[in-house]
Amino acid sequence: MSGFLHRFNPHRQAGFTLVEVMVVLLIIGLMAGAVTLSFPPQREPVLVQGEKLATRLQLASQSSVVEHTPFGVKLEETGYVIVKFKDNAWSEIAQYTYDMDDTPAITLMENGAIIDLEAANKANIPVIRYDTTGLATPFTLSMATSRARIRIVGAVDGRVELIYGGGP
Repeated sequence: MSGFLHRFNPHRQAGFTLVEVMVVLLIIGLMAGAVTLSFPPQREPVLVQGEKLATRLQLASQSSVVEHTPFGVKLEETGYVIVKFKDNAWSEIAQYTYDMDDTPAITLMENGAIIDLEAANKANIPVIRYDTTGLATPFTLSMATSRARIRIVGAVDGRVELIYGGGP
């Protein structure tokens, strides 16, 4: 009976021992480390922008077939816009104008020749075009910064392929 009274002695100090505190801190540290390791790594903005552009190119291709109207994409150094051929002219679709977050170097090649984007925009003709049957201008579009590169390859049948890294 004396052991029982000893445990509940009112004169004994209440609190945690140093070992208990250290164990709790160790568990908190392990949990914080596990959470930190579970975060996905930060992706380069040019890769994300390239993926978004490729998806929007596929959207333009599909829209040209569904709406039975030619669509195109005008490229600039700072962004791009999806355009539609209506009333014998290419017109911009306001909600499909996109700016690039991290301005990459853009190079567009068609049939092995580099296209001058500035001259093409002055002519008011999109550099990438999709007709009403889904056929497209074949192209290779490179987007690069000093840290990353992505290429978007468009086939004549409207398919779009992404290639990460690599040469020009």
